[in-house]
Amino acid sequence: MPQYDYSKIKASVSVLDVVRHYGWPLKQVNQHQWVTTCRLPCHGGKATPDTFKIGYTDSGKMAWRCFSNTCTKNRKDLKIEGN
Repeated sequence: MPQYDYSKIKASVSVLDVVRHYGWPLKQVNQHQWVTTCRLPCHGGKATPDTFKIGYTDSGKMAWRCFSNTCTKNRKDLKIEGN
């Protein structure tokens, strides 16, 4: 199995690039935030529109999180993903 350096990948590819690659339609909320319908498998096909949010943290890093009830329930902690 190949070894990947995820820190290098994260440094060169943004979550916006990944979301666009998979064809998720993005709506830009403001200069630093985007929303879309979450397509993570934990929804079981019942995703709520505009719950998947992508934006910059206070430290300037890009992060993502789904705020739907289904994703929130399945998350064991309140960590913001992608940072």
